[in-house]
Amino acid sequence: FFRTDPSKKLNLTSDFSTGTYFNGKLMAGDFTLQFAPIPHLSIKGRFNRYHFKNVGKESITKDVDLYSIEGRFALNPRVQLISFYQKNSENSSDNYNIRLSWEYRPLSFVYIVYNHRSSFDTQLERHTIEDHVIAKVSYLHQF
Repeated sequence: FFRTDPSKKLNLTSDFSTGTYFNGKLMAGDFTLQFAPIPHLSIKGRFNRYHFKNVGKESITKDVDLYSIEGRFALNPRVQLISFYQKNSENSSDNYNIRLSWEYRPLSFVYIVYNHRSSFDTQLERHTIEDHVIAKVSYLHQF
């Protein structure tokens, strides 16, 4: 495990682990780079590599990579836009999530969330796409 000072404008975190995984072995590496020049803005890039060795009935050995980027943009502490994108090398999936949140009164929120998922199923040789929009309103009344 390695980490630079997370309070700095630019910081890095890395983590490496290894061990048994079912009937095989797994080595995992996680690398994150974050840029947060001001409290209202944060951009984070992340790379995960999973190396499977002799796993499953067929004793498969392969690498699976995840690439992601996340952005947080705050107009103020009560209004924020958060977005997340992830690419998976295993099934060539592209996933992203965009969330707008507004705290219109203490502990009462309005959320609008958009999710997108796109992947290719190699067994069915078919490309699938899913899109969802979700809205949520919460209201807390204190007596």
